[in-house]
Amino acid sequence: MYLLFVLLISICCTYFLIHYSHKKSIFIDSHESDKPQRFHDEPTPRVGGVAIFIASIFSILSGLGVVAAIAGLIAFVSGILEDLTGRLSQRRRLIIQSIGALIFVLVGGYYLKTIGMGFEFPYMVAVVFTVFAVVGVTNSINIIDGLNGLAGGVSLFAFLSFATLSYMLKDTEVLFVCLSLAAAILGFLVFNFPKGKIFLGDGGAYFLGFMLAIIAVMLVARQGKVSAWFFLAVLIYPIWEVVFSIIRRRMADGKKAMGADKMHLHHVLMRSLKISNPKAALVTVLSFLPFQVLPLLFYNKGIVLLGLALLFIALYQLAYFYLTKIFIFSKKHNNKE
Repeated sequence: MYLLFVLLISICCTYFLIHYSHKKSIFIDSHESDKPQRFHDEPTPRVGGVAIFIASIFSILSGLGVVAAIAGLIAFVSGILEDLTGRLSQRRRLIIQSIGALIFVLVGGYYLKTIGMGFEFPYMVAVVFTVFAVVGVTNSINIIDGLNGLAGGVSLFAFLSFATLSYMLKDTEVLFVCLSLAAAILGFLVFNFPKGKIFLGDGGAYFLGFMLAIIAVMLVARQGKVSAWFFLAVLIYPIWEVVFSIIRRRMADGKKAMGADKMHLHHVLMRSLKISNPKAALVTVLSFLPFQVLPLLFYNKGIVLLGLALLFIALYQLAYFYLTKIFIFSKKHNNKE
């Protein structure tokens, strides 16, 4: 019953934000903007993350505690400020997110002591590594937020994967929060997929990424049987998208590592196969889904989980280079005509 309440709150808040944004002409992502990742043809609100945050914050507060809720709020603020003003630099967003992650680690007491391999990190190294990992995952969801339903769909199934693991380990608090976040995302997706009536926005993407990251850290810290590699395997798509994008941009022409472009896998897929925005998102989400399910069978086997992550990277690169060749060939053919 409570999850239904969260779903309804998310739906109602999203509906209100859509109509209020258009009525007041605020919080709008213009269809005439020169953003390289723009794909919409109509002015669209980009504050869908507000609805997800409102619908789920009480669950986070009661399930994970005040520290996690405050840290999540800070991550959310780092994005919503950019959504509302468009003037918060990437560097400042990273600093704000790092503060949230540091509060979670130092005050909450959760950090990654080890990633296996037979050794433990010294305390300060563990703190720095955990903050780096949390901020990295936080930004990875924003990187894949380029098509209707893509970031929301990937996050939805990741939370359901975490919820399944929590159920297996009888961690009812984390289970409750993961299911609540999944319900909040579903309410947003009602309007985001397939029509794109509202976008997640930086606030929503950062909030979902941050919550995925700290829940992962909490489960590893609280459950000695869970390998840290489980969460790498479940989130390998957005994580590798960040890593590969940095490598790709640096190798191409020295572009900014975190800059925006239209050469992410989901962009290349859509343009090379000439399919619609929502179809490309659906194909991407469903293609990645097995890698969010299979790790549940091996949650305590680090080597197998690392192997799954490496398998995904290999398949990603094969798909990327194949689709890129199709796209380049099609572009040359069109230019000749």
